[in-house]
Amino acid sequence: MKVLIADDMLSSRMFIADLIQSLGHTSIPVKDGREAVNYLETNKVDAIILDIEMPNMNGLETATHIKDILKINTPIASFTSHDSNDYLQRMKNAGFDHCLLKNPKIIDNIKNFLVDIPVN
Repeated sequence: MKVLIADDMLSSRMFIADLIQSLGHTSIPVKDGREAVNYLETNKVDAIILDIEMPNMNGLETATHIKDILKINTPIASFTSHDSNDYLQRMKNAGFDHCLLKNPKIIDNIKNFLVDIPVN
């Protein structure tokens, strides 16, 4: 499985990339939403994990662009510490399929997100 990871914080991006690889998948780490969109214009992935707060194009803008402009239906998970009902609704409206909260259960949450995704 190929998983695109967009996060502007190098440590978070590499943590998720390393976890994805330890699960036997391929990780494609990029530093922001603009790079994610550029990658997806010419490449296919099986899953996408987006940080919400990024420069250039935040996670909400990126998810909306992926779903509405690129017309890609790949499962998208947010990677965020925002867990208010307002943010969860905004993520859903933007096209996110799953929310991965930055908390002690993050490893299990990422595994659970990936387990049911069919590989193309």
